[in-house]
Amino acid sequence: MLGRVSFKWVVLSIPLVLLTLPQDSVAEDRLYFTMGFESRYLSGSTTYHISFDDTWDRGGHGESELEFPVANYFAGFNMSIYSTMDGSPLRVDRSFGMSYLAAISGYAGVMKDSDWIENDLALCGSKCTENTPGRDLYTESEDRLSSGRLLDVNVLKNFWLNPSFALGLLLGYRYYEVNHDVRGCSGTYWGVPVSCVDASVLDYRAEHSIPYVGLNMELLHGRGVHTNLNLIYSGWVSIDDRDVHLYPDSDTATYNIDKVSTCNCSGTAYMVRLKTRWTIGDGVGIFVEGDYMDVEAEGYQTQRTYVNGYLVGTNSIPIKDNISTTVWSAGIGLYYATL
Repeated sequence: MLGRVSFKWVVLSIPLVLLTLPQDSVAEDRLYFTMGFESRYLSGSTTYHISFDDTWDRGGHGESELEFPVANYFAGFNMSIYSTMDGSPLRVDRSFGMSYLAAISGYAGVMKDSDWIENDLALCGSKCTENTPGRDLYTESEDRLSSGRLLDVNVLKNFWLNPSFALGLLLGYRYYEVNHDVRGCSGTYWGVPVSCVDASVLDYRAEHSIPYVGLNMELLHGRGVHTNLNLIYSGWVSIDDRDVHLYPDSDTATYNIDKVSTCNCSGTAYMVRLKTRWTIGDGVGIFVEGDYMDVEAEGYQTQRTYVNGYLVGTNSIPIKDNISTTVWSAGIGLYYATL
């Protein structure tokens, strides 16, 4: 917690620090436009953890946690418009940049579903004979990423402290969406093995909206090599998620859906981004990029129960919801710069 708070205040103090820095005495020169393509591998997960207090005959205090993995390739395009200093195509003064990546659907990993129940005897039937502490229900399922999107838009103002190093203020917006198709299950309920058929058992979508501020550190290495390090903070995160449990197994949203759980959660995000570009001649360049994103949000979940598409009830007790997303990514791309 101390590290996250320190990171936040370092980033938020950027504007005051930059205003006091002496800049290298140069003048704005040329305007450039770049367009390129990139491929990126994302690895991580989105997890939601709910907790609630029900009546003793309905289990008492309960908690549930579902972890949805991501281990997939994304591909898309990037573009930027930027002005430079002293005619150098690498000494960026101001810039506007955007990238858009779409997931290449496929196997994402194993979805893990855990439940903790205070009064086991109220729900376990013949599977238990006493209340026991610890996790009561656990299953694993095949998780396929049916679709995903990653959009990042930002503007940058650099302050060059010498001919090869700059600090800059970064303002931006990131949108991250994943859609999971979870199939089959196997595990234990109160120690008794359970399984379900190899078909869709739930669909899960999580949409992350992240306006952010950040610090840009820019270094010119010479010979057309250029590195950026971004430290980013957001205290204005919004996550909208939707978990559709399918009973029986069906992908039809209006047929035999037993439970639809949704939450509009708010919270914070911390990101670190490292990018190195090489200009290889005649406006053509390549780049490699690494990115880390840590998002935490909380709110209250709403659960609606359907039978054959008809709403028959909603939750009558508060359900606290905590959503966390952690994603590492690494990518490579090609771009072309023009006047």
